[in-house]
Amino acid sequence: MTDTAPDQIFIRRFDAFDRILHGLLMLSFLGLAATGLPLLFSEEPWASTLARVFGGFVVAGWLHRVCATLLIGVFLTHLTRVGRRIFIGKEYRLLWGPDSMVPQPRDVRTGTGDIGGTGGCGSDGCAGRSP
Repeated sequence: MTDTAPDQIFIRRFDAFDRILHGLLMLSFLGLAATGLPLLFSEEPWASTLARVFGGFVVAGWLHRVCATLLIGVFLTHLTRVGRRIFIGKEYRLLWGPDSMVPQPRDVRTGTGDIGGTGGCGSDGCAGRSP
């Protein structure tokens, strides 16, 4: 027996290419962290142990560069896809609109209101507190 109702609707937000790109992004981040730490802290005893897992410091350095290249490739692919949607597909809502990830004026208003409610002075003044 399943927990989902038969009339429940699922919306796929990202296509397969975006999901693969996101997986590669995670792989590059984790690879950069795992290979970069032993390179950065090479004098520490644990670093040589971790470097041996990758095949030594030389291989860890090579893998680090591969992960960096992968990260740059993912970033450039993302910029290309978004740029094509904005400039060729004329999807300006990606930059300005209710679904945009670009900060909007309402975000600034909401943020300053949130700060005012968490210790600063909000719209009701300082409410008997000193700022």
